[in-house]
Parts: sequence; C-alpha cells; structure tokens
Amino acid sequence: MSTPCPTCNFAVPDGREKCPQCGRVFGEANRCPHCHAIASVRSSGKGFVCSACGKSRELLPGTTLAGATPTSTGLTTPRRRGLRLLAALSFAAAIFGAASATTLLGATGIGIAMAIVVGSVFAYGGVQLLKRATDEESTLDRQLAVNRTEKARQILLERTSTVPELAAKLGTSEAEADAIASKLAAQETDGIHAELDETEGVVRFGRKSVLPPVRIADPDEGEDDVEAKREKREKRL
Repeated sequence: MSTPCPTCNFAVPDGREKCPQCGRVFGEANRCPHCHAIASVRSSGKGFVCSACGKSRELLPGTTLAGATPTSTGLTTPRRRGLRLLAALSFAAAIFGAASATTLLGATGIGIAMAIVVGSVFAYGGVQLLKRATDEESTLDRQLAVNRTEKARQILLERTSTVPELAAKLGTSEAEADAIASKLAAQETDGIHAELDETEGVVRFGRKSVLPPVRIADPDEGEDDVEAKREKREKRL
C-alpha cells in the first residue's frame, strides 16, 4: 500500500517517514516542539537541531535525520564527510611535505630528519581527524540503532507483524528488521513473542496476548475431520 506525497504526488510506501523523491518528511515523530513544523533534524555538534527553526531537538524513534547517507560502517553526515576530507588532505600534505623537505635539503641527515618531522606532524593530524570522524559515526549509528529498536518495540506492541511488514514500517532491510524483532522476542520485552504460523509458513512477531492462535495440523487428521470441527466451532459461535 502507498499514499501520494502531498508535495510531489509520488507514491510513498506506507510506514515511510520521508518521501523518496522530494524528501518531504511525515509523521508526528518529525514535529518540532518549538516551531511545531513537521521537519527533519540535522546533526549539530554533539546533538541535533530542527531543520526548520534551528532549535535543539531529540532524535526520537521515527524522526528523520537530514543528510544521513549509508557507508560501509554505518551512517555519515556532512560534518563527518568534512572530517574525512580534511584527514585525506592532511595525509596528502604529509607526503608532499616529506618529499619537499628531501628535495630542498637533499638526502642528507638534516633533509631526512626534516622529512620525517613534517610527514609525522601531518600524518598524526590526519589520523586524529579520521578517528574523530569514525567515533562520531559510530556514536550516531548506535543512537539510531537504539531508536530503531524502540520504534520496532512500539510497533509490535500495537499490532502483530511479519518481517516484511516490520521492515516497511521501519524503512530498513528485512534482514535488519528480522534481527531487531528476533532480539526483542528473545528478551521477551513487554511480552513480545515470535509465533510460527504453520498454515502460512511465516513467523509473526507481536505481543503474546494479541498474537492470533496458531493451529498446528495433525498429520493423521483427514480433511473431512478438519471441516467437521470448523463447522462445529462456527455453530458454537
């Protein structure tokens, strides 16, 4: 199921907090408590601010983070990309500085020593910038993972979902949705359980009290017996 975006009319899949085409965000999780606009948040220093008014905001479950893009290690933002660029420039300066020192002073003791000093200074700066970018990305990634898990918990407490349904609501891959739901079920957070529906061959996650009853077919039971029991139950109702 999908809903047309009010801005660009793109068919947005249900459960998404952001239009894939124009970037408009939806949902109360994106409403700013200060300006009351439905807007994403952006990274600012060690926290987050509203993209509309610039005031401090929290990154809540379902809140859209502006400018975040996937990387091999998690998520990155323009600030982190800038740190990585500076780190690359610093490493380039280390190589250029060392080469320049040996060119100007020659392959003498002084020239080699100067090359080592210059190269080491710029290389150290590059390492520190790269470490800072990686640390900030890891912190952001962990925070988003916690928020995504909390959102999944809220969804499963409200209604039973299969893995594809949960993935669509979280806006993530089915593998990640399965991992989150399985973790919640293993912890039995708020009574969340996993049940295998033998008739459909799918696993459903949700609060135990609201999970539909699962009937495991008796291999020795014939189709006529199954139909007779069903009719008997319907008459009782």
